[in-house]
Amino acid sequence: MSKPLLKVLLSGLILSSAQATTLRLYPNFAEVRRTVEVKNRALELDFSQSQMNGIVGGSLYLSGPKVLSRLQTSQAGVGSLERFEGKTVYLREDGKVRPVKLIRASSGLVQDLQTGRFRSGISVGQLEFSQPLEPSGANSVRYRYTLERSGPAAVSLITRALNWSPRYVLSVMNGGSKLEAWADITNRDSSLKVYSSELIAGRVELVGVNRYNSDIGSIYAQAAVEVRPPMPSSKTGSISAPRVGAGREQQGLYSYKLSQGYTLPQNSVFSLPFLSPKVTVKRVARLETNFYSSFIKGKFQRLYRLTSNVLLPAGTVTVRDVDRV
Repeated sequence: MSKPLLKVLLSGLILSSAQATTLRLYPNFAEVRRTVEVKNRALELDFSQSQMNGIVGGSLYLSGPKVLSRLQTSQAGVGSLERFEGKTVYLREDGKVRPVKLIRASSGLVQDLQTGRFRSGISVGQLEFSQPLEPSGANSVRYRYTLERSGPAAVSLITRALNWSPRYVLSVMNGGSKLEAWADITNRDSSLKVYSSELIAGRVELVGVNRYNSDIGSIYAQAAVEVRPPMPSSKTGSISAPRVGAGREQQGLYSYKLSQGYTLPQNSVFSLPFLSPKVTVKRVARLETNFYSSFIKGKFQRLYRLTSNVLLPAGTVTVRDVDRV
């Protein structure tokens, strides 16, 4: 009797709540690290085709027990018509309907249940079904690991489904100025419930990545994600939101911790107040020109010289001068 094989489906980067997930999110990609329990020295990982399109080639890695071998196979998704192979469907011809058995969907091969004879070239438009046609299944890729021993292991990969970036709104007034800072966390995968997270600013680059080459910015976030109960509420019943704590510097990287967990819905951008900077703004008119002996007429460039009491990572800024953009 063959031994059971542990199967893990990394659907939308989410496994069961008992398996801890850690995410390190960069502007255009994220490193995903997930703990798994290996049984009978074997492990299978299944990825949908859409997931594989976002995973950086060569980034899938299994740490823990020594890996003896890894087998990668591709599986074609089941089509909507293929689901009825071997089942009874109904053929409409000359205004009449009779039951037939669908033998092979790709060639339209059916078997007449009365005569037992076969006929090919039947189109889906000629068939009727007892159940509605479901969408075709997606292609998938499976990785099968053979390990030296059983026990805890960690699966890590790099994907482009999540990222974050800072955003600012600068309000310049005659009596004073104000700067609002926001952290925009983008999720282009399935819904995630975040347990704890940390935003980090600094120069981080991903170099030499097969066909996914792109310009990588300098901000990334790190988050530990797992399925958890609904977000806590205050005594008044209102939903509380996480707060971004003060930053700290370590070897050129600035990190900002979030106070509590939160939920990232599928295909969403979750924005949180990022910092509470106190700024001083001075309006500046600048002219760049060479020296000429003749008269030159032109316009000065409107600039703003900003001084902040906290470090502000590079991001998009919208300036409102006396409420005008």
